Amino acid sequence: MDRIYPEKPMVAIGVVVFKEEQVVLIKRGQPPGEDTWSLPGGLVEVGEHLKEACLREVKEETGLKINCYDAIAIFDKIEADDKGTIRYHYVIIDFWGESIGGYLKAGSDASDVRAVNIYDFGGLEITNAVKETINKAYKIRNDSMYPM
Repeated sequence: MDRIYPEKPMVAIGVVVFKEEQVVLIKRGQPPGEDTWSLPGGLVEVGEHLKEACLREVKEETGLKINCYDAIAIFDKIEADDKGTIRYHYVIIDFWGESIGGYLKAGSDASDVRAVNIYDFGGLEITNAVKETINKAYKIRNDSMYPM
């Protein structure tokens, strides 16, 4: 299935990856969103479970091995061209995870990768939606670390 002008929506995952008290962001190297900072992630392959896709995509884009935990958000990304024809249509499921090894380096569809403080994104421009997803993951992570 073609990513551009698809016949059906495509399923993708994104992962809020915590590396100690930092979060991992990638600079997208391909459209849509080329040259923007976002969460690591990508398309789910046929026959692949969602959490397997998380492990694979994070490893491919960041060089990190992770434990992948729960889904935290589901949203769609629909982009039309100037004529109103749908150019991209993704259904994206965001998860959160923790780095457990590997070395941070950009790979696959990422042109850059960084681990940044969750309170200060180091001057990187990221969307409010990504910030909200990171905040949600951070709250869930902290609640799971300190159950009542």
